[in-house]
Amino acid sequence: MTGNAAEALKAEATNTNVKVEFRGETYEIPGNAEEYDLEVMEAYEDGKLVSALRALLGEAQWSLLKTRTRPKLKDLNEIAATFLGTVGLSSEKSEG
Repeated sequence: MTGNAAEALKAEATNTNVKVEFRGETYEIPGNAEEYDLEVMEAYEDGKLVSALRALLGEAQWSLLKTRTRPKLKDLNEIAATFLGTVGLSSEKSEG
């Protein structure tokens, strides 16, 4: 089990935040999905990755992500996999 996976499991069990590193910056997100704002899950279920990520990170961290890393549309899959994958959500839209 990797350090990130172990940290995520511990955060879920203890209802604490998990630290996620992306391109040299560290962000904190809830480690337990039960602690997510409903907006995160609504956007995720609707397949709106950008909205789900923005809601998960909160406005301050979302702004930091955009200003510090200057992501492009082509980076969206990497960003989604990094943040959503850390907490056990797939960044792939499910068929159904």
